[in-house]
Amino acid sequence: MKTWTIWQPHASLIAIGAKHDETSSRPAPKTLRPGDLLAIHAAKRVPPKLPQELTERICATLFIIATADWKTLCSLPRGQVLAIVRFTGCDHTEDCQPSENQRLMGDWRPGRWAWHLEVVKSLLGNPIPAKGQQGLWEWEPPEWLAAELAAGYASGAIGERTVAK
Repeated sequence: MKTWTIWQPHASLIAIGAKHDETSSRPAPKTLRPGDLLAIHAAKRVPPKLPQELTERICATLFIIATADWKTLCSLPRGQVLAIVRFTGCDHTEDCQPSENQRLMGDWRPGRWAWHLEVVKSLLGNPIPAKGQQGLWEWEPPEWLAAELAAGYASGAIGERTVAK
């Protein structure tokens, strides 16, 4: 399964469904099509240069929504797969009209890209340790998760496409 390593707190915001667009300097590769599933992995290291006030506000929001003990950036899960999302498309940031909340959670400067995501399964209650990489990389989900995703496809609960390879 294609997997994307993302800095915290953005990975957790995606996993709880609060962040629907991840902004990037790169467009999604052509091999990733709308409807494909993508695993979201939280980077192991703490991100550089994140304003303390923003970090505290985001962590407080995560604490309230997820009812977990995440009061600081360092207490957020890292080095783990936190969610399975459906990739729904990618647009230039100039062509998007994010809500104020979405704007606060991303870098919407011109020349960047917004990857549109929908949470299929949050794994915050049971994150899966994995060694990440930069960019998109291949990850083999555990058997129980692969079976659950396959059952979701079979029932139509997840959608029409197969997992992106």
